Amino acid sequence: MVSKKFEQDPQTRALMEQISSQGTKKAADGISWLLGEKIDVTHPAFQTLDFPELMAEFGGPGNEILGIYIEARDEVPIHVMLIMSLEEALRLTESMLGEAPGSVTEIDELGHSALAEMANVTGTQFFNAIAEITGKTLRPSTPAVMIDMLGSILNIIVAKTGCISGDVLTFETAFVREDQDMVINFRAISSPDALEALISEEQ
Repeated sequence: MVSKKFEQDPQTRALMEQISSQGTKKAADGISWLLGEKIDVTHPAFQTLDFPELMAEFGGPGNEILGIYIEARDEVPIHVMLIMSLEEALRLTESMLGEAPGSVTEIDELGHSALAEMANVTGTQFFNAIAEITGKTLRPSTPAVMIDMLGSILNIIVAKTGCISGDVLTFETAFVREDQDMVINFRAISSPDALEALISEEQ
């Protein structure tokens, strides 16, 4: 089990900590470059948990949110989900499109494209960090922008990873825009099987 690897093997924890720290920092740098402003990373970490715990962090499965999904393929399947409230998504869209505050009231096709590009930059930067650390090949998918209930969005990752137990690994942080009360939650989730392969080849 992956959680046992963390508990028993300091080398495994060190590898995951390196991916968490460097990967989320690079992802934040990607958003910072795209927006042209400083983006802070808050408490990058990794942990094992189950999906009910993850859903509880964001208001429960019935909470409507905007999620942007992107996955890495090839040697290390990693699934990234950017999660934000609809209000946060509208404000972020305004910044990327250069619109006045309060002028964007819905995520239209142009907004979807802008948010997808943000996820593409963020996910690619995160995957690049893993590639640099491990020497693995990670090829990002096209981002998918979704407005739906949290439970429905996270079920996509359940279907992709097969992660239905409590032994789900997440790399996590929040991106905070300078001097603004807006947070973009970042979660990179992998199946135990994929990380077992990564760990065994790294050690």
